[in-house]
Amino acid sequence: MKYLVVFYSGAGNTECIARKIAHSLEEEGHEVSTTRLTGQNVEDLDDDFDALVLGFPIYFRAAPGLVFHCLRTLDGRNRPIIVFSTKGMYSCNATRAILSLAEERCFIPKGFHEFYMPGSDILLIFAKKGSFFERSFKFIHSRKIDRKIERLLNGVQGDSTIPLPRRKWYTLIDEGIIKRIEIKATDHYRIFIGRFHSMPEQCTQCLKCVRQCPRGNIEMTDSGIVFGQECDTCFRCIHQCPSEAIQIGDKTLDTVRYRPVTCNF
Repeated sequence: MKYLVVFYSGAGNTECIARKIAHSLEEEGHEVSTTRLTGQNVEDLDDDFDALVLGFPIYFRAAPGLVFHCLRTLDGRNRPIIVFSTKGMYSCNATRAILSLAEERCFIPKGFHEFYMPGSDILLIFAKKGSFFERSFKFIHSRKIDRKIERLLNGVQGDSTIPLPRRKWYTLIDEGIIKRIEIKATDHYRIFIGRFHSMPEQCTQCLKCVRQCPRGNIEMTDSGIVFGQECDTCFRCIHQCPSEAIQIGDKTLDTVRYRPVTCNF
């Protein structure tokens, strides 16, 4: 069977799970193509697959816009889809929204799972290095992830489909109270757009941020690294900068960078 594993990843949590899934499928003898979703490749995804695995982080209880765009570019043609997400706290109805669109695009939902992972946004904005907050938050993640992946992939076999997940019981509280507070406080973190900058004395010009920004929002110019306005605030550039040159004003000085490079969950 030929699988396409597509994932959007900011700090790297979703990428870790996606690569674990791809490895598991390859060990079972399947042919697997793995793609990190970006604004540059979303229109050109390989359509030659028998089943789709789609992964994304949950930001403010929703999937990034590129994930919806990805599904809208693909014709399901009654092929199976498995959806997984990573979340730091709670997800509200993000997975339901993606599976609903997948059904509209004629995919057959075969399974979904939401993995708890360290909240890379919370660590970056609020956790000082070496703090109790850092030590506590870095260890919040789902247990027995490999076993959960095995059960998730088993759902592809057979003719049955899964129903859409029910709306979460706290939906009204989230939409009526929490989202309003967040929008007023940070406008979904968009208050930080325009404050991203690279410190010239620390920047090594490795261009990792330029190459890996999901939105293609970062450029190298004669005056240095420049950040545009097409930003998902995924914080990939900050977390993966090897010299910690990228900051958001002075908000992120001496806060935690999160790099789950080993995937040892």
